[in-house]
Amino acid sequence: MIVEGKKMKDLFISHASEDKDDLVRPLVEELKKYGVDIWYDEFELKLGDSLSESIDYGLSNSSYGLIILSPNFLKKKWTDYELKSLLTSEMYKGKMILPIWHNLTLEQVMERSLYLADKKALMSNLGIAK
Repeated sequence: MIVEGKKMKDLFISHASEDKDDLVRPLVEELKKYGVDIWYDEFELKLGDSLSESIDYGLSNSSYGLIILSPNFLKKKWTDYELKSLLTSEMYKGKMILPIWHNLTLEQVMERSLYLADKKALMSNLGIAK
């Protein structure tokens, strides 16, 4: 169940679950140190919640979408749904998509989305602190 009246989050984290251990959790912990209010599935989803409603709420009520693009991300349906939702939000609301490339090449990103390939991105191999 989604609780009404929650405040807007700073950041929605879109990622593949396979990338949690090596990148996503450490990144979330680092961002929390700086006071970033994050919509992250492990914090927000509770037993019995509707996944689609919860994710839609998180996407709609976050100022930015941080996308961890990886080979795992590119294979999944949920991440595709989140990406399409963030692209639509950016087109109509001017939200910013903040991409991080994780174990991907420019060619791999271009195969998936020329739009995302054109966005300035951080590379995960630069380290969490970057």
